[in-house]
Amino acid sequence: MKQIFFRDKLFVFLPSAPEDEEAILTLDNIESLDPAKLVEKVGNNNTLWIVSPEWEAQFDHFCAQFPIAEAGGGLIRNAEGEVLMMERNGWWDLPKGHLEAGESIEECALREVEEEVGLDCQIVRPLTPTMHFHRAYGHWEIKRTHWFVMDYEGDKTPTPQQEEGINQVVWLCGTELFDKVVSTYSTIRSLFMEYFNTEAAIAMQEELLNEN
Repeated sequence: MKQIFFRDKLFVFLPSAPEDEEAILTLDNIESLDPAKLVEKVGNNNTLWIVSPEWEAQFDHFCAQFPIAEAGGGLIRNAEGEVLMMERNGWWDLPKGHLEAGESIEECALREVEEEVGLDCQIVRPLTPTMHFHRAYGHWEIKRTHWFVMDYEGDKTPTPQQEEGINQVVWLCGTELFDKVVSTYSTIRSLFMEYFNTEAAIAMQEELLNEN
């Protein structure tokens, strides 16, 4: 399964259709898919399931018609186990930004975090990149954001980069964190879902090792 977002909609490419789903597009061969027509096809549904025996090649074919803008960002934790979120233009988000010439994607992610929230962090591990397509300056474009779990070990207060539309930056945990995550962008929700599942698996592994 491969997926790409458009605003709050999810487009999933896979080999067979899930049961009890309404928005399904079945393809017998690799076809050129018009992004505007896909948006129309998903309609009021949250997800469009694009089914093809060559689903991976179909996904690659779809993405190949767009320029791809690479970006890096961070899901940041502190020593108290809290996670940083920031409010940007009325939405709760994570720090991220475009890759600049000559830098690695890891350098990009660390730089964007420092610029947007004022923290010097350390990368712990990568998360699955998110992809979304959108209209930019009259043409379609894909933004692929490479995410990293990061740790912040200092005691500096985060500082929002207001010229980038960031109004506030807060450390959150528990219900407060959950409330922000469920009401934000679908890409960020999917990122947190992966993070929480991975953290649970790591904790279980550590518990088993301690028992032995």
